[in-house]
Amino acid sequence: MDQCIPEHIDRNARSAIEKLGTSVLSWALSLNRTSKLGFVRWVRHLPTPHRGSTDILMATQFCRVDRWLWAVRVFRSRASSKEACDRGAVRINDVPAKPASKVRVGDRVIVRVKSQKRELEVKELLEKRVSPTLASECYYDHTPVRQQTPASISRVHVAKRDRGAGRPTKRDRRRIDRLRRG
Repeated sequence: MDQCIPEHIDRNARSAIEKLGTSVLSWALSLNRTSKLGFVRWVRHLPTPHRGSTDILMATQFCRVDRWLWAVRVFRSRASSKEACDRGAVRINDVPAKPASKVRVGDRVIVRVKSQKRELEVKELLEKRVSPTLASECYYDHTPVRQQTPASISRVHVAKRDRGAGRPTKRDRRRIDRLRRG
């Protein structure tokens, strides 16, 4: 086992590889995850295999969509990612997703967050939350860039009142609310 581990991998990573097996090493080498620190961090965030399973690849073929969205930092909490799935703000391959829906590598996940639509393609599966730099490496972002044109900026309505006009009447308040709603 020791002869197939590259020399630049440190002692902690070597022990992790010995625990997980050679299939993880070959998989990590194909993903270019063999830098000294990167591999140790990556191994630390691997999901544990299912009970009775000896192959780590079996456990990483799919992941819950609410957990994956939380792990790649689309949502701040797992509860908010679950709520987004429940209210229909998450779609996997153009199909509405429940929180327990399975997401696989290559799937397209469309998420509405704060009235903004994000299109993500799954590049790597995560079960645990990681740092923002590692999280951004786990998906391709296909979100179109929104550019505001001068015409769209001029369409923004701002409710103005004359200084000293006093408290708005019920009619004025309804007009202000109508402007704010759009």
